[in-house]
Amino acid sequence: MKIERTVLVEASAPFVADVDSLDLAELRMAFSALFDRTAEEVFRYRLDLDDVVVDRFLLCQAPGGATVRVPLPSLADRSSVVACLTVDASPGQDPTHQLETMSIVEIIAAAIREEPGPD
Repeated sequence: MKIERTVLVEASAPFVADVDSLDLAELRMAFSALFDRTAEEVFRYRLDLDDVVVDRFLLCQAPGGATVRVPLPSLADRSSVVACLTVDASPGQDPTHQLETMSIVEIIAAAIREEPGPD
């Protein structure tokens, strides 16, 4: 069965940090406040939080200046967040695969409704 995902609500807030300055407790508190805002919007749709999935994203500044939206599956520990911020600086070009890190510029919470779709 195919599942269709529809974004009902998306909330964002500025959050500036790089790998060296990342405070996990501060990031968790910021996402908590964002989730509260998202929940209020979901209730306006006359839905319950059990009716949606709330995904976390980071809006990051990549090496070279591009802005990249990165899924953040876990806030369990600092290393899982750092892993989301680490990118291959020269994919396919450099056999040493030099890694660089991105900086966070914004956090995003998206309330997504999942429903069965056409096969």
